Amino acid sequence: MKPPSPAIPNSVLVLNLHRDSSLRQPLARRLCLCASRPWPVSDSEWWDGAFSVVDISFDVKFTNKPAPNTASVRYLEMVTTSDGRSLGLPDPRSDYPFNFTVVQHEHAIGHVDDDCKFTFWGQYGDNKEQTDVDVAVANMMSCMGGGPCGTAPA
Repeated sequence: MKPPSPAIPNSVLVLNLHRDSSLRQPLARRLCLCASRPWPVSDSEWWDGAFSVVDISFDVKFTNKPAPNTASVRYLEMVTTSDGRSLGLPDPRSDYPFNFTVVQHEHAIGHVDDDCKFTFWGQYGDNKEQTDVDVAVANMMSCMGGGPCGTAPA
């Protein structure tokens, strides 16, 4: 895993950790291991914080069972940044980086044991699409803190 860019805060890095295919652990465990401080993703505060910044929806396009206890899923992940109200703004904003949507093309392969617990999770996607999300969230945090809001990606 590459070290985080100084321009992208750790909170954004946590949202991006599922991209690190070099870690062969379930998503939740990877998030806990790599966060700036360990914070179990079963903690409702983690999810409240993550979903105050972005809204995520999925459109599953293909599923397959290539082997016993193995699943393959191809899907679109639609990530939309907050309009700012969840972060304390009195009125919604629609200018970048607020209310900005990125459609990510994803493929995940998961292995489970006989108790249906993940033993492996490999999730892959387009690096530019993920970078667009990371930069938009970093720009939104900068903007909320009085810094520059950045410009939308091409």
